[in-house]
Formats: sequence, C-alpha cells, structure tokens
Amino acid sequence: MEPLFTNTCFLTKEVYKEAFTSIRKLRKLILAILLFGLTIFLILEAVWLEDWTFYLYAFIFVSYPIYAFFISPLINAKITYKRSFEVNHEVASHVMLFFDDHIVLKSCPSNAEATLQYEQLVRVEASRQLYILTIKQNLLLILDKNRFEGVNMLEFEQFLRQKAPKAKFRL
Repeated sequence: MEPLFTNTCFLTKEVYKEAFTSIRKLRKLILAILLFGLTIFLILEAVWLEDWTFYLYAFIFVSYPIYAFFISPLINAKITYKRSFEVNHEVASHVMLFFDDHIVLKSCPSNAEATLQYEQLVRVEASRQLYILTIKQNLLLILDKNRFEGVNMLEFEQFLRQKAPKAKFRL
C-alpha cells in the first residue's frame, strides 16, 4: 500500500532549536508581555520607594520564567542534538509515511520503525519551517515543511484535521 504523504526530516541543531522554541508560543508571548509590565512596574517602584531588597527578590522571581520559557528550550535543543549525534555518529533523520489509517515512522541510521494511530495525536503546531506533532504531551514528531514529496501544505493540514479531530491545531 502506498503512503498518501511522505516526509523526510534531518534532525540538525537548527531543527531542534526551532522545534523547542516554537512550542507553546502563545504562552511565551503572554508571559513576555506580563514580565515586561512587571519589570517596568518594579523599576518605577524601586526608584520611588528606594527599597532594593524587595526588588532583588522580585528580580529572582521574574528570572525563573525567563529561564524556563526562553533559555531552557535552547539548552534542551543543544543537549538533544548532542546526545543524538553521540549515539549515531552522524546527523539523525527520520521518514514519516502517512497512510489512510496510520502513520509509520522510520528512524535513520538506527532503522527503528514505529506505527502510530492518528487518534494518538494530541497537538499539531506549525512553525516557520516545521510541523510539530505531539503525542502524549511530551513526545514530539518533527516534520520539515520543505521535505514533503509532491504535496502542498494545505492538503496535508486538511488531511490531519480530518484524521485527528481531537487534536489541538495551532497552524
């Protein structure tokens, strides 16, 4: 049986960075706006009241979300790429074959193969160059938008919406 869609993705350091930084974009934007407002407020209060110890603690409080949402994904992308390269001794890749009733994931160079059902998809997100399919909240499947064979993106997005109606889409 022939797959309806085929995608090949090379898991380079740049792909991991884009994938890890693009998930949860809306939360990051809201957090950035709130942190910017809070920072301005704290600076004005510090100048007006001249109580700097409270603002030291506030700075520490503000620093944690900045680390968690902006710096940590970059560090995680670097670590994930490094581990993958150490295990495989080359840039890993995978091929995803989309059939009518299931998805087949083939990893290279390990030649591992997994079969997934469309019902397992929890979330589908798009970034500039990637589609990120999430399974079980923490398993990411990365697709390169430029590496589909003979298909346009609208057809693929409509296909996924039809096959995984319970998944949340952020395209």
